[in-house]
Amino acid sequence: MRRTPIPSMLNRATHVTSKVPNPRGIGLRVATTDATTKLGKATRNDTSWPTALSITAKVIDNKWSLAGFKTEVTKQEKGVLEKMEEFFLQGGVTPPSKEEGFTKFSVSGKNAFAMLVEQKRLIAVDKELYYHTLTLDKVKELVREHIKKLGPITAAQFRDITKTSRKFAIPLLEYFDAIHFTKRTGDVQILF
Repeated sequence: MRRTPIPSMLNRATHVTSKVPNPRGIGLRVATTDATTKLGKATRNDTSWPTALSITAKVIDNKWSLAGFKTEVTKQEKGVLEKMEEFFLQGGVTPPSKEEGFTKFSVSGKNAFAMLVEQKRLIAVDKELYYHTLTLDKVKELVREHIKKLGPITAAQFRDITKTSRKFAIPLLEYFDAIHFTKRTGDVQILF
């Protein structure tokens, strides 16, 4: 049996894993470094080789990270994170822009914002409009109740029941259509 050195196997692994979505270009490079340093001149027939490569990275929501990686925040970062979350929660159906959050919380606000989005506590309704998940759940419930009681809902009715303006109502309705909560038929939305 021919023994294949590690670099050749890593080239094969690179070819195979290049088909996996990896938008930030991380993970495989780490795996290569880890495998080389842990195994040195090991070959494919060594029993430690598959284990070393299989535990180096994980993919969650198309994002690569080290297998044992966990995000840890300091007390100060946690405080900013909670304040930023409360800031968006208080905005309700007329949330502040992310720039307002950055201005209010400075550099640490950008990190907190990114973490809230990654944890899916803030949801992008469009490029510049982010809602807290609790707010979206409340609005969904209002829409669900309205449609069950009165039938399809128009954009004007939606604007009125949410007590907001068209600036916020239209992107919310489009978002609900995109996630298949509602479906637009003509000028009205129905439950999907």
